[in-house]
Amino acid sequence: MNKHYLVPAFKSSFRGVLKSSLVFVAIMIAFIIINIVIAGIAANNMASAKTTISYFEFAAMVMVFVLGICCIREDARLLIQHGVGRTTTFVTEILIALATALLLTIAGEIILGLTQLATQNIGNIEVPLAYQIYSQQYGIASFSDYLLSAALMIPTYLMVFLLGMLISMIFYRLPKPWKIVVAIGLPVLCFIVIPFVGSYASGDWLITAIVYPLRLLVKFCAAGPGNCVVAALAFSVIFGICSWLLFRKAPIK
Repeated sequence: MNKHYLVPAFKSSFRGVLKSSLVFVAIMIAFIIINIVIAGIAANNMASAKTTISYFEFAAMVMVFVLGICCIREDARLLIQHGVGRTTTFVTEILIALATALLLTIAGEIILGLTQLATQNIGNIEVPLAYQIYSQQYGIASFSDYLLSAALMIPTYLMVFLLGMLISMIFYRLPKPWKIVVAIGLPVLCFIVIPFVGSYASGDWLITAIVYPLRLLVKFCAAGPGNCVVAALAFSVIFGICSWLLFRKAPIK
């Protein structure tokens, strides 16, 4: 790895990610403002209306996942054409993933905190995802809750980014017929087959062998935020290693 290329490569590649992230944050702010206005109208019409919602993290996960898919191939073409080695290029993508996770986490916690202040008197409270999952209380999230959320979301965004990178590299290395098979089969497997067979997992040993580890993983993550952080970091390492194994021999065109 050439360290002299690392900083220029990061600056060049992260510039586009930064612009995309800022556009995403601006759209989310506009969406939240609209939601606050609607919540204010609902509070005037229904005095008992009181809901707790959180959608910034989910939208950010989708954003990070798409960035993971797109960045590795586009940046690899540009950087390798300018003489940057594969190792430096891949390390650059890891740094971009970390920087993106940190950026969206900080922006998200600030936006959620300000939104909570703006909505706590009108019955529609915006709180972090981690607070909804792990807190035993209902209502206003404290500063420590936001710190906990940040500690959870950074590795989560990193994991999702690297998952997108891995999927991108799998598609890049597959022949065209298999790309079609994976493109159709993967969503069907994740959103139809696994949820469907999960409810019948106790009757068949093969289904149990597939679904039971997923249930253990969910229970492990639900036991506490620390467990979820450990799981996210572990999957980040796995996705990163697999992505590197595919990337180092990939024909970059």
